[in-house]
Amino acid sequence: MASTLALACPSVVRADPLTVEIVLGLESYGRVAIDPSGAVAVFEERRSRIDLPRHDVEAEGANRYARLFRLDLDQSGPPRPLLPMAEDAGYSAGPFSPDGRRLVVFRLRDDEWRLGIVELASGRAIWSDVAPELGLWGRSVEWVGNDTLIVLGTPDGTLPTRLAGPRTDQNRLMTLRAAATAGSAAAVIVGEHAPETLAPRRLWRIAAATGSASAIADGPFLDFEMSPDGQYAALLLDGPLLPPPAADAAAEVRRARGLQIVSLADRTRVAPPEAADISTSLLAWSPASDALLVATIAPDPARLLTVTPAGVVRDVTPPGLAPTIPIDFQGMPTAEGGWLADRPLFKGRSGSTEGWFIAGAEAQPLSGLGAGARLVAEGRSSVLFSSGGDILRLEPDGRQTVLGRAGSAVDPQGPFGLRAQSGAMKRRFAITSTPDGRLCQVHSDPTAETECVVAAPGAAVSWSRRVSLDRSGQEGEPDVLRLQRDGRREIVWRLNPELERIAVAAPRRITGVGGVGGWLYLPLDNGSRPPVIVVPYQGDTYASPPWWMERGSTSLSMAPQLVVAAGYAVLIPDLGPCASPPTGWPSVSSRLSMPRAPQAWWTRTGSACGAGASGLGPR
Repeated sequence: MASTLALACPSVVRADPLTVEIVLGLESYGRVAIDPSGAVAVFEERRSRIDLPRHDVEAEGANRYARLFRLDLDQSGPPRPLLPMAEDAGYSAGPFSPDGRRLVVFRLRDDEWRLGIVELASGRAIWSDVAPELGLWGRSVEWVGNDTLIVLGTPDGTLPTRLAGPRTDQNRLMTLRAAATAGSAAAVIVGEHAPETLAPRRLWRIAAATGSASAIADGPFLDFEMSPDGQYAALLLDGPLLPPPAADAAAEVRRARGLQIVSLADRTRVAPPEAADISTSLLAWSPASDALLVATIAPDPARLLTVTPAGVVRDVTPPGLAPTIPIDFQGMPTAEGGWLADRPLFKGRSGSTEGWFIAGAEAQPLSGLGAGARLVAEGRSSVLFSSGGDILRLEPDGRQTVLGRAGSAVDPQGPFGLRAQSGAMKRRFAITSTPDGRLCQVHSDPTAETECVVAAPGAAVSWSRRVSLDRSGQEGEPDVLRLQRDGRREIVWRLNPELERIAVAAPRRITGVGGVGGWLYLPLDNGSRPPVIVVPYQGDTYASPPWWMERGSTSLSMAPQLVVAAGYAVLIPDLGPCASPPTGWPSVSSRLSMPRAPQAWWTRTGSACGAGASGLGPR
């Protein structure tokens, strides 16, 4: 295998330009994680686009056609395959069991998408008949203890909609083509095919030891969250179509999202009518599993509700307050909240004051939390916030303790979907970073011991063995996995050895008129004044060069290095909330010859402070 042989290959002179063919042939890393016990690391090696077994499940399929490898951290050998893998299939990694003995895996092969469980000690893989959802909303899989999985999937084992979508659209085009050939109408009416509700989904219980699955409930389920005691599942329901929030609103199709709570013991279900239109971002169980916190979107103003497993609903919105539910970049109303012991905690507004509030307390925001503070972990009594770049602990008596600068590391219970961006999802710890290059695991429980390991930001960490695995590329070599142990860093896996001979433009930090800054990439042969393409995106600033301009980037939607290789210069400007093009730059798609500067294109939209900008670079 090229990945293995590359470990022994010396570097050669980088002389060849980047081409589309090279980008299409690049492999990439997917999920890299270490099991909770700290003994085994698992990583995904995603295939190149040229090497995909099928091309009609793009773009999600490109993420799922991967190979899985393991690295035993107590041994000195190289990585090896995690399980037997068919050449025409793709494998990806899900969450580890809490004790680290098992790992959920997914297999995509032809028209079949299946969930399996790998026992790490033996390497034995058990495949179920369940086709799980992809978990893009929040969860598709959750462990209940170490021996049981709760899974959201399709009732008939068919591909999830996002995997089947491109294939379905292609079949529809063939049908329209046949109609047009026969002289019949072949039109597409926008909105005609938006279903009134989501196709039925099934909530499954799977025995990890055997892979046997039993149905719990059927319905138009989008997402779910298990109660901490494992007795109840809160399910987000897809509801009827709603009108858009405004005539000119650019958002996904708006639907009413309802709630259903299912008992795993007797499969009884309740669907309180008061929770008929709730935010998709907030499904927060209390530590005692006796209530679920949700936020309604309509009627205005939004309200904060608690729902018991029996379906009893309480409006716990304090007088004079309302939860804030801004529209996120996906067009989704996004509420934030959780629990401080037995009291609901939420982000809200009182008049013009916005902040975090405790239900049942004074209508004053919690002091010490910045406007952008996020709830990142919850314990039985205390919670952790990320605020102003720090992680701080809030205890029931109001005491706050700053635990350190916010950092990042891989969560072995993931991956998670969009809901993880606005809620704790039962996480009990957060990550801080130290100036001497360590990551620390800090806990919501004040009595738990903090553990620190020398590790790169975003690494997978074995806290028990003081080992980390990362693909940071800090040493200037892309596409390598590095193991850090006992003060030493060693490469354990390498992809894309062909990049060793590829030359790409180096970033140059520039500053223009009025202090506007950005990154400039010049073609390697820039003896003459090359034309310039500006790639501006409103609100984006770059303290370091954009990742999608790195030599090993496999992105085709953001691939300006290919444009540089074709002889153009590329400028990527910082555009904060009030950024504008430099004085004298033209407006809509006009062309400029600047003194002692190349020709450039700039497209400007919007007006005044916060005006948007767009360019020729693809988003």
